[in-house]
Amino acid sequence: TQGVRTGCEEVYAVIVPNLDAFGPDEKNNTQKIREQISSEVARLSENLAEYKRIMAFEVRLDELPKTATRKIRRKEIAEAVNR
Repeated sequence: TQGVRTGCEEVYAVIVPNLDAFGPDEKNNTQKIREQISSEVARLSENLAEYKRIMAFEVRLDELPKTATRKIRRKEIAEAVNR
């Protein structure tokens, strides 16, 4: 997507977590899930070049929209993100 830095594109992620990886208390706590994902994204981004780092993300608990052949509808997601 078009980023905060003028004229530069930035990496934006739409993340659907595996809720089975979280404990029973965390599954219903959206803020806790977001915090854990944020720390993991930051940790994984440390060794990447700046232009490859995820600058922003959103967490979706529902499944991403898919076609009849089970492919992710990337264009639909991009339109939703850019609104």
